[in-house]
Amino acid sequence: MRYSVARARWLVLLVTAASTGCGLFGSDLCDPPLSNEHCGVSTGPSVGCGNGKLDPAEECDDKNLEDGDGCNHECIVVCNFDGIIGTKSQLNRHCYVHVAPEAGGFTWDAARAACQVLGADLVGFGEPGELDDPIFYKSPFEQMTDDWTGGNDAAKGDGSYEWVNGEPWSANINSRFKSPPVPGECVRIDGNTVLFSSAACDSTAVGALCEWTPPGLPITD
Repeated sequence: MRYSVARARWLVLLVTAASTGCGLFGSDLCDPPLSNEHCGVSTGPSVGCGNGKLDPAEECDDKNLEDGDGCNHECIVVCNFDGIIGTKSQLNRHCYVHVAPEAGGFTWDAARAACQVLGADLVGFGEPGELDDPIFYKSPFEQMTDDWTGGNDAAKGDGSYEWVNGEPWSANINSRFKSPPVPGECVRIDGNTVLFSSAACDSTAVGALCEWTPPGLPITD
């Protein structure tokens, strides 16, 4: 009989907690078996847009339904970098934006910093077909004459270039250089030809080509 009474009281507590929100004994404590969320912290819906999982109809999912953060309330990628409008690729749904300094040019480090201010990084071309994406053959990218990319061999200095955003350096990239890249340098892109060249990382280029990967998407597919 005592077991039945105790069990009944426990069930009452469970029902009360489930009906009043997070926590078994009020808002100050959490009961993980009743919720997958941290107490008092909303992580978006458990199903569909906002749940942090990329569903078939979604282009992104950043665990919320807010607009203005690159992934809108419908989980569609919006390439707006703090007021700077970027271009969305239909190949990988990544966003690309050309950034130019107010005067002079960028060193490679300054170019990367300019991209990171936007929440992006210098572009990498590790995905198959990415360099042939039509967006790079029309405005505004066709107007680039000398922009830094994320290609860099400064750390190793042995000619084993890599993309700083983590994309793989594929073998066909070397065939897109105007001339063989020099060990220890950084990589620029010419928007008129969509070809690369290497240059000293502390030299100045006209601008930076930035790439932003929306939440929920891999750097490369």
